[in-house]
This record gives sequence, structure tokens and C-alpha cells, in this order.
Amino acid sequence: MEYNMEEFVTTLIVKHQLITDSIDKIKSTNQGENQIRLFLLAIRNLLKSESAFVLMDSAIPLKIKEFIFFNRFNYLDCDLTCLMNEIIVLLNDITTKDDTQINLLVNNYLTYQEECRKINFQENQQLLECIAYDMIVYTNLVYETLMDLDCDVLFLASTNYFLAFFPDLYQNSFFLDQTIKKIESCCNMRGFCNFVYRKKARDTRNRFYKVYSYNKNGNK
Repeated sequence: MEYNMEEFVTTLIVKHQLITDSIDKIKSTNQGENQIRLFLLAIRNLLKSESAFVLMDSAIPLKIKEFIFFNRFNYLDCDLTCLMNEIIVLLNDITTKDDTQINLLVNNYLTYQEECRKINFQENQQLLECIAYDMIVYTNLVYETLMDLDCDVLFLASTNYFLAFFPDLYQNSFFLDQTIKKIESCCNMRGFCNFVYRKKARDTRNRFYKVYSYNKNGNK
């Protein structure tokens, strides 16, 4: 499925919560019928578009199930109950596949994420760390603090992912200008030990120049 801007951002938030937060924190963060509905809609979208995500850590499907069971009888809304039931069916369908199917899904997901992010992952946890960092990059874009982030592989991985998976994010010229400025600062890092990183930063910069027709002075 294709995301609109609101769905994309909500999915970033939910992924971050599922990776980094305890179930108790997820429960406390998502309270009230409207917020619970938004959280569950994002889960459903995630299961339909990136179902392999929940296979990257056995704790993720457990958190989703516990959240649903905790809230199942707190509200009498029929649509909300149906949404919960739909998610349980989708979740069971993905987690009860045989080992061969699960390995195929996981490997394909890893390959796709590596291609988008331009980074190789040695283990699932490294990918999850990158996915969780997506929300940090987005939040810093919104609050105009992108330059405060470290120039590191996580920043480049998230930025490459945004450009590949949801390039509409950078239709916001404010986000685009901040990102180009940050990438340029990464390209100019000094020191021999940063040689490989500078090359990766330049590669990311070139992808932005190609997509958005920037020249090397940062002008369109």
C-alpha cells in the first residue's frame, strides 16, 4: 500500500514505540479511544505493507497482542473491536508461517531495507536500531534541529530510506534544505578515519542532487 504523509509519520512513530518502548509505556502513551484507534490503524497498515517487520524481533508481536488484549473490553465500539480482530488475524497469519516462509520474508525485508538505506546489516537488531532512528531524524526535521544530530551511519541510513521509500517527504522545501545542509556538513568531516563515511555522505548527496536537481551550491 502507498502511504500519505500522515500515515507515513504515524507509522514511524509506531515502529519506534514497538522497537524501543516497553508494553507498559506503549499502553500509557496510547490511551483513550481515539488514540488507541490511531495506533491500531497504523499497526494494521504496517501488517499489510511491511508484515516482515514484526518478524524481526519476537517481542514485537507480543507487544501488539498484549496491547489489544489489554484494551479489548474497555470500549464498546463495534468498529474498534473489528479492527482489533482483524489485526489478530493478520498477526497470526504472519507469525504462524513455517520456518522456510519466515526466513524468506525476513531475508527479503533485510535486502529491501539494505537497498533503501545503503547499508549492510549483520543482524536484525542493527536494522531495528536504524528503523527506530527514523523517528529521531524526522522529529529533528520538524523542530529545526537536524544539524544537532551526529554525522553517522544512522543519519545517512534514515535519510536514504526516506528518499527511497517516501520521497514526498522532501516536497517540503524546508525539510529538503535542512537535509541538504546536514549532508554537506557530513561530506566535509575531516580526518582519515572518516574517509569511508565521507564517501557514503557524498553518495547520499548525489542521490538528492539527482532527484531534486540541486547543484553543488545547494540551489535548485
